[in-house]
Amino acid sequence: MRERGKLEPTDKCVTVNSLRLHYLEWGNEEAQPMVLVHGYGAHAHQWDAFSRAMCSEYHVLALDLRGHGDSEWSREGYSETIFARDLAAFVGVLGLRAMVLAGLSLGGLVAMCYMAEHGDRVSRLVIVDIGPEIAPVAYQNVKQSLATTPDEFNSLEEAFQFARSRDDTSSDEDVHGSLRHDLRQLPGGRWGWKYDRLLRRPGLDAWPGMPDLWPVLSNIRCPTLVVRGENSDILSPRVARRMAETLPHGRLVTVPGAGHNVPRDRPGAFLRVVRTFLET
Repeated sequence: MRERGKLEPTDKCVTVNSLRLHYLEWGNEEAQPMVLVHGYGAHAHQWDAFSRAMCSEYHVLALDLRGHGDSEWSREGYSETIFARDLAAFVGVLGLRAMVLAGLSLGGLVAMCYMAEHGDRVSRLVIVDIGPEIAPVAYQNVKQSLATTPDEFNSLEEAFQFARSRDDTSSDEDVHGSLRHDLRQLPGGRWGWKYDRLLRRPGLDAWPGMPDLWPVLSNIRCPTLVVRGENSDILSPRVARRMAETLPHGRLVTVPGAGHNVPRDRPGAFLRVVRTFLET
């Protein structure tokens, strides 16, 4: 049930590259567009708190990547470049220009790939806790996490207990709220993840090698903010500093007390950091 007086998005879909992609639309269509791209295995609702805070100033559009959320699953596999191709088609169909583009984790990689060919459509770029280099130990941790994640659950309570065991920072309310968008009920009554099984096992092993994004960063001409969580195991301080130095108009901000998912871990601080960047 929706809270009385609480801003909520409109669910919309668009067909690009022969796939139906779902997205959430927030705010005034006459305002400057802001496109948000979520992380691996997540969905557009990962941005809800941030979108709700920004939609009075921007026309916020949060996309479900192919194989994620309520978008269709892929028939040709997955990679950063495939996701970026979808993003380009999405932006083209909606006719967006001079937009703010923000990507978290995988979404940040997709945003960087997109900028390689379509940087002229972006006025400001926000890259959240990801870079052209990822520590091998972090990659192995992700693989281990996926390998030990059940595909299905007997009940929502069982799914909650599993999610609670993996997340010791979010409130019970936030975990329940996330699961509402993470799962779908299957024939027979069990519950399964919305994101494509190929993205779990063995999908990550078959994932193509990440393109070299350092040359892309050196050619991004719009102001770019790199946000790192202080406790992140994905984006190292060294890589984050190099990103800010490589970007022609780059700025690095480290959010104290945040892990990899900065908008979830420190929503107020993340909002202030991004607002300051956009208003400067």
